[in-house]
Amino acid sequence: MIVATAFVLNDSNSEDISYIDNNPKNCSVSNLKWNTGFIGEEWKDIKGYEGFYQVSSLGRVRSCGKNSKGGRRSSLREEVKFAN
Repeated sequence: MIVATAFVLNDSNSEDISYIDNNPKNCSVSNLKWNTGFIGEEWKDIKGYEGFYQVSSLGRVRSCGKNSKGGRRSSLREEVKFAN
């Protein structure tokens, strides 16, 4: 993430990066890109997990945050998982 923040243009203000060759050990600038999502994709909270997980109209799932031990909300970097 540090390499992408410093060297890869982020026009979409995305907070999620991808590895072009799908190898997270290859952090070279030429292998990183910012994810932009999909046109028309809508996100909704998952019942019972509101504020923690969302599902998209394209079947993708993302985490939104977590609670710390003291019950205070802390943010996580958004992580999107693709449905198989």
